Amino acid sequence: MAEFQTLDDHTIAKVPNTLDQDPTVGRDSDGSPDSKLLVNIYMDSLDQNSVKEYRNLLTSHNPAHPWNKKDDTDFLRLIGAASKTIDGSMHPTAAGL
Repeated sequence: MAEFQTLDDHTIAKVPNTLDQDPTVGRDSDGSPDSKLLVNIYMDSLDQNSVKEYRNLLTSHNPAHPWNKKDDTDFLRLIGAASKTIDGSMHPTAAGL
């Protein structure tokens, strides 16, 4: 069973209740906890309304930004909210939640 996890009063993703998370798995070379790749959570778990709101914020703040033209997957990767695994599958990062 999944539950919604919230951050700053926004529903972000459905997160399985039983995650076996190793704090060292999926970190970028900077070791930032935000860059941790969450391989047990899939992209379809992200709340699409929250993604749309974030995109709208960027568009309203900087309409000419090149990321505004990217699809959601590339946009989330560029802002650090998602990343690819070694096998090429895309998953959210801790920052994405």
